[in-house]
Amino acid sequence: MAMALTSTMAAAQLGPPTKYTAFKAVPGKAVELGNYASANQNCSPGPAPAIHVVEPPKSGTLTVRVAQLTYNNVFGCPPIKMPAQVLTYEARDSGADRDHLIYDVSGTKGEVTIYDVTIEIAPSPKPAPAPSREQKF
Repeated sequence: MAMALTSTMAAAQLGPPTKYTAFKAVPGKAVELGNYASANQNCSPGPAPAIHVVEPPKSGTLTVRVAQLTYNNVFGCPPIKMPAQVLTYEARDSGADRDHLIYDVSGTKGEVTIYDVTIEIAPSPKPAPAPSREQKF
């Protein structure tokens, strides 16, 4: 009996899978972190998965929007146009060189995947100097 309890506790502690990823960003430019959609077995569009922000970024803005995207990589299906959740990140020009966020994606069957994202923030590009109005001879 103790054996069954131990394995159940171990399984409960595993939790949903976590995917670790990193992106590079420049202040003022949006970077797409991912897009998420689902298809039914008959190749028709399924309901869009739910996105939950677990830990928001501190040095930028995370945006979740709905878009109609065409997916060509659904196994056994022709290209499918379906609603998707699109996540983008835009760094603020705060002087930070790194940001971090965590979100999860829940599918229609209850499956959850956690995304742990590190953002490397490059310095803002310096504007080009204005051309000189002096004429040299």
